[in-house]
Amino acid sequence: MKINLREVEAGETEFNFQVSPEEMDLFSPEVEFLEVVETRVRVTGSEKQHLLDTSIETKAQCRCSRCLEPVILPLRTEFKLLLKSCEPFAKASETASEEEDLVLVADSDTSFDITERVREAIILSLPLKPLCREDCKGLCPHCGVNLNLKTCRCEEQKLDPHWSKLKELM
Repeated sequence: MKINLREVEAGETEFNFQVSPEEMDLFSPEVEFLEVVETRVRVTGSEKQHLLDTSIETKAQCRCSRCLEPVILPLRTEFKLLLKSCEPFAKASETASEEEDLVLVADSDTSFDITERVREAIILSLPLKPLCREDCKGLCPHCGVNLNLKTCRCEEQKLDPHWSKLKELM
C-alpha cells in the first residue's frame, strides 16, 4: 500500500486500498481474518510535510477465551502519521523527535509504504481476551461443559477437612 507523495495535491487527497490478509502477512493460529483489509488514507499537507489520517476495517474470527465458542470480531482502528521531508544525510540530532508517529522521509522519496503500519494497527486492535459476550460463564473446570448452554451437575468441590470450621462460620 504505497502512497505516491507526488500525487498529493495542496489541500487533501484520499487513497483507498483493499488488500487481502495474506498479502499483509496476517497469519495467526488463533485468529482467522474473514474479509479483505479496507484502508482509507486522507493525506493533507504541503510539499515538506504530510499528515496521513488512516482508518482500517476488517473482520476476524477467533475463539472466546472463556467458553471456546467462535467469535466474529469487527475490527475498526485508526492512526495518524506525520511525514516530514528532510535532507538525505541529515544528522539524527537535527531531525530527532520524541513523537512516535513522526516519520522522516528523504526529499528524493516519491512514495511511502504504509503496509507495515496498517498491519501493526490491526494486530494491536485485536482484544487480548476475546469474549463471545460480556457475561460469558465459560467452561466447568471439572467436566468441561459450556455453562452458557447447560447447567453443570458436578458436585461442589470437596472441602479440605482442615477448613471445615471456617465453612460453619459462613
